[in-house]
Amino acid sequence: FVQLLRDNDVEASVHFSPAAHQSTFYKNKFKHNQLPITEKLSDIIVTLPIYPSMEEKDILKVIDSVKQNLKI
Repeated sequence: FVQLLRDNDVEASVHFSPAAHQSTFYKNKFKHNQLPITEKLSDIIVTLPIYPSMEEKDILKVIDSVKQNLKI
């Protein structure tokens, strides 16, 4: 999904991959799969571009691209 958005010139990313508890700082504090829902969500939560000076045409481009790629 993220690559499809990028192919349409929408700068999207997976924001929380890896999950915070999988980072170097926490890796010895949590067992593997101790937080399975967090781990699953960390791979699928998408960050979309949004910023105060974003123009309406750019907002509509993001919306259209998301709708097209989700088949909404």
